[in-house]
Amino acid sequence: MGHKQSPISVTLDGIDGIDVDIATSQGFDQIGYSVDNMTVGSRQINLVGKIVNFTPEQLRAVNNMFLPMSYVRMHFEDRYWIDTVIKESPIFSYSGVTVKFAVSLLAPYPYWKSETVSYYKLGGTTGGFNFPVSYAEPHNFGLISDILFLNCYNAGNTKVDFTAEVTVSSGTVTGFTLTNAQNQQFLTVNESMSAGDTVKVYRENNILRVRKIVEGIEIDVFSALDEDSTLFYMNVGDNVIRAERTGGDGILVVAVTFYDTVTGVRYGI
Repeated sequence: MGHKQSPISVTLDGIDGIDVDIATSQGFDQIGYSVDNMTVGSRQINLVGKIVNFTPEQLRAVNNMFLPMSYVRMHFEDRYWIDTVIKESPIFSYSGVTVKFAVSLLAPYPYWKSETVSYYKLGGTTGGFNFPVSYAEPHNFGLISDILFLNCYNAGNTKVDFTAEVTVSSGTVTGFTLTNAQNQQFLTVNESMSAGDTVKVYRENNILRVRKIVEGIEIDVFSALDEDSTLFYMNVGDNVIRAERTGGDGILVVAVTFYDTVTGVRYGI
């Protein structure tokens, strides 16, 4: 929709700018207000289109694209995407051979995510040589890193949720902790794991999930999450993450993934 050679022209409203809900209070004999809390909610996107010399097939296609109770992933200039739900299905108005339509979408998570995922791996085995290789001299086939320290860089302009997959490559552990060395925010999961087991911490429908994967079977272990944990987002810029086991002798391999986010998108930027 909106392609230069398409008979459908579309304009979008609500793709940039963020509404911030601000809670304020005023004390005795106070001039002005105190800001008690600030939160960011959902984003509403309005789509308005026009079809000249329309056909019934085109109207049916537009109507079927935005059916009530549907989910729509919008992509902007092949650079960003956002997930939305249909808030109001298409409304049509006619003028001769031209039809206009309007659709209202709601994005529960308001920020736009980059098309490219950021991937960081902590620990595991690092190759000790490159091909071609000569066996005439001794060399390391690989190095196992037990000091897990890595900078996960967020190039967006807002903090973003992330997915952490923690796998035990050998041995056993009784739990693990991920810590942001800069602000000391941490995430601890007190779950026993054996070699090959993985614990995945992520958000689904903006709800935090903690699942353990054993031989391909997923188990909900949310109760193993330390209730004092505070590391749930990657801040803008550097995030120096340290991973360590809380018990046991196993070796941890940690994969951290996230999408850089921006508060709004604009044409030509």
